[in-house]
Amino acid sequence: MATLAIITFNATWNAYFLPLVFLNSWHKMTLPQGIALLTGYMGSGNPSVVMAAVTMAIIPVLIVFIALQRWIIEALTRSGLKG
Repeated sequence: MATLAIITFNATWNAYFLPLVFLNSWHKMTLPQGIALLTGYMGSGNPSVVMAAVTMAIIPVLIVFIALQRWIIEALTRSGLKG
């Protein structure tokens, strides 16, 4: 269940195409869309700003993983056992 929770959280956090289809205002954009906007036209944005935004986007996922790491590892090792 912990692995499913992490995968679901990560997929929802990194959603790009579904919000791109349904959102019509840049003021309501999700984090991946904002990072794509920071890259600029033809990738002409400042790379250091983009890397700072990516780092800020990774922090919540990393905190959730560290908090649930014990259960994730346990679920992965249990799934490999034959019984």
